[in-house]
Amino acid sequence: RVDGALRLGGFEPARGGTLLEFGAGCGRIIQHFALYAAECRIAGCDVDPEAMRWCAEHLDFAAFHTIGAEPTTRFEDASFDAVYAYSVFSHLPEPLHLAWLAELRRITRPGGVVVLTVHGRRVVEEIVTERALAGTRTAARLRPLVATLESAGFAFVPYEKLTLTHGENTSFFQSWDLD
Repeated sequence: RVDGALRLGGFEPARGGTLLEFGAGCGRIIQHFALYAAECRIAGCDVDPEAMRWCAEHLDFAAFHTIGAEPTTRFEDASFDAVYAYSVFSHLPEPLHLAWLAELRRITRPGGVVVLTVHGRRVVEEIVTERALAGTRTAARLRPLVATLESAGFAFVPYEKLTLTHGENTSFFQSWDLD
């Protein structure tokens, strides 16, 4: 799907160019682009230094970079012909979401392609009606925000585990004024 979306946007990896996976994690998606490595310069970045070390050791067709939790990156302006992020922006509050979008715009060449996935309306409906994550605090926290989502087009609720069990993430997201 990512490859198809990039192609719909006009990026053909077999023709060459530069491609970045923003939020590469353990390399589960970028590994599928290895077949274009002879024609295309491929890179991945993530906030997880351990994941980037693992990728660098095991996925030798691409360059991997650790980035900070907040923009900016060390990539030059207009470094990439195409950028994709799979389920990264679903995890960001709106101010951080917007800051990273600006950074992706900076590092993508004019006329380049950016493909991003987020949790959409179907996921919200699944959670609110408790068909997914039944019984969690996430559903209760999301229900009042549905009107905001409808009117503003954006609502952010950190995952229950994120806000309850991981102190570093809790303090990080509190710094972005989520209330």
